[in-house]
Amino acid sequence: MRRCLPLVLFPLALFAEPNALLTILSEELNRNFEVLKKAGDPAPYFIAYAVSEQETATITAAFGTILSSNKRRSRTLDITVRAGSEQLDNYHMLRGEMPQFTPGAAIALDDNPNAIKLRLWRETDRTFRAAAQRLINIKTNKEVQVAAKEASDDFSREEPSNAAQLPDTLEFDKDDWTRRVRKLSAEFNKYPGILGSNVTVSVSRETKYLVTTQGTRLVHGRPFSRIILS
Repeated sequence: MRRCLPLVLFPLALFAEPNALLTILSEELNRNFEVLKKAGDPAPYFIAYAVSEQETATITAAFGTILSSNKRRSRTLDITVRAGSEQLDNYHMLRGEMPQFTPGAAIALDDNPNAIKLRLWRETDRTFRAAAQRLINIKTNKEVQVAAKEASDDFSREEPSNAAQLPDTLEFDKDDWTRRVRKLSAEFNKYPGILGSNVTVSVSRETKYLVTTQGTRLVHGRPFSRIILS
């Protein structure tokens, strides 16, 4: 039997100080957008940087013995580049073909401007090249094969959103939870008919950042935890 018990541990708190990562993302977004608008052919009209930061601590035990205990942190970057125009861009749907979304890329965990900006530039350049090539293919396809035109545009212009809300710092008493998980998992020793079992406690903190050339600047996140008995 598997049971998941979601437990909200930490309240969200508004922050007043400038966020270092958001500032780095915004500065590099503006710089790259201006460069590509002048040099790109076809030029981009929209770029967005999204970063997902994950902090997780997990302990697993079976029959009174700790199987694993780890804590990890990661940052994953996702870039959107739209080339052409809102009426027709590289995300336009073609028959038998879906738009290709970019895979996430790891970025520095420290708020080091040089390290993060260098990775942002490389990933932006790679994503832009793929976007430009797909738009060229789309335009060629539309010129060669005359088909019914879609009435709707490929993208819309929206009012920018600006909000910042961070979850509290992840706090996890490793020694206390190691003792608890060990004790809980030992309860299964009372039942010889059970061939396999485990108890896992996991706490996480997820923070998401979004900056776009339309002016949106967002930071939000959530903490969550769960205890799994199987």
